Amino acid sequence: MITFLGRSFLVLGLGKTGQAAMRALKRAGAHVLAWDDAGEKPEHIPWTTLQAVVVSPGIPSSWPYPHPLIERARQQGLPLLSDVDVLRLLIPRAFFLAITGTNGKSTTTAWLEHVLKKEETAPCVMGGNIGLPALDLPLLPEGRYVLELSSYQLELSLFPLYAISILLNITPDHLTRHGGWEGYVTAKRRIFLNPQAIAIVGVDDLHGQALVKELRKDPKRSLIPVSGNTVPPQGIGWADGVLIDAHFSSLSQPILEQEEILQGAHNRQNAAAVCAAALACGVPLAALISGLRSFSGLVHRQEEVLSYEYVTFINDSKATNAASVIPAFERFRSLYWIAGGRPKEDGLTPLIPYGSCIKKAFLIGEAAQDFAQVLTRTSISYEIVHTLDKAVPAAFLAAQREATPESPQTVLFSPACASFDQFRDFEERGNYFKRLVYSLCGESSKEGEEAVSTIK
Repeated sequence: MITFLGRSFLVLGLGKTGQAAMRALKRAGAHVLAWDDAGEKPEHIPWTTLQAVVVSPGIPSSWPYPHPLIERARQQGLPLLSDVDVLRLLIPRAFFLAITGTNGKSTTTAWLEHVLKKEETAPCVMGGNIGLPALDLPLLPEGRYVLELSSYQLELSLFPLYAISILLNITPDHLTRHGGWEGYVTAKRRIFLNPQAIAIVGVDDLHGQALVKELRKDPKRSLIPVSGNTVPPQGIGWADGVLIDAHFSSLSQPILEQEEILQGAHNRQNAAAVCAAALACGVPLAALISGLRSFSGLVHRQEEVLSYEYVTFINDSKATNAASVIPAFERFRSLYWIAGGRPKEDGLTPLIPYGSCIKKAFLIGEAAQDFAQVLTRTSISYEIVHTLDKAVPAAFLAAQREATPESPQTVLFSPACASFDQFRDFEERGNYFKRLVYSLCGESSKEGEEAVSTIK
């Protein structure tokens, strides 16, 4: 039994998650030791006095190799906790909804919180891998927690006892960290370790389809398959542009039409997952429809910045791997594409079938040369410009030559890469893109001023 008052804990990693863990543990009356490169030395850690070790997501617990202090903790028989584990131990009666997936989890998490807040029957907060770290969220003993969880968090979590678990999709990402594809899949599937949880599974990829078949073998498992392309048996999905509930309603209840929500094929699946979770929480149909309709989307995810001289600028900085760019390519069929950063394992390969929508690519960051080699083998025109401040005016100039009232053009910033070669995170990168666009177009609106102020 893990308790906090008067007990000692070691926090590994002092990023946002680690600092939030320190604050929460101290508020709970625990004695806290911390380690990072400038913290406690291993020889100074009183291992025999520790109750548990709280590990930040950035600290490898298994692959590519365990951190030496994690190995030492295991030798001592100490529990390894994630920040979400600590939150669950602090408020065991709270209702936890967990969302993961390679792509779409941030939008789904924010959308679900938006819908649950519309109902107003219980306090609801959102966090985890989006917004505030889990342990910086307010403690709501009877509240609802909508948590986006990364594969790093799931890999470590000791108590994955969420009431509702959502897995949207799995495509290659973070493979080095997890020792390859199998390790990554295993980490994601840990979201379903609680056999009493309601499992909501996206079936628009082969892995999701196989997982549903596997979970159906357990007659006690509550399972809701969801899709953006069809209506799964006993699930929630789409038919002829209408969201259909064929799980809770024996009559296949129509919910709303796709024109009423965020556009894009990926958002149809996101909406189906939100619908499934909200109905499982008992949200009335009217409140569900209102929440689905009124959600305006996330910044940095297919965010329309502005239109100028028949050229529209789209900020999709959240697209940090190739698969996450595909929804934008499906939505904007003729575009000038800015891409690059620190490359991921899947490179550009998943995007080659969509090459016909790219009029020209502008390549930046560490991935520029590798991306150029891939594009050289296609008919896609490209230019290596290295940095975002050069890419934006170059893409605009190219788009402007073709833009007319009858044929408007799109500049899409959808990097297909991590941001860490030139930026702190995708948010800083997206804000910088918006600042460059506002400056280039002479925009002096309130939105432009806010975009500039966020990165000064």
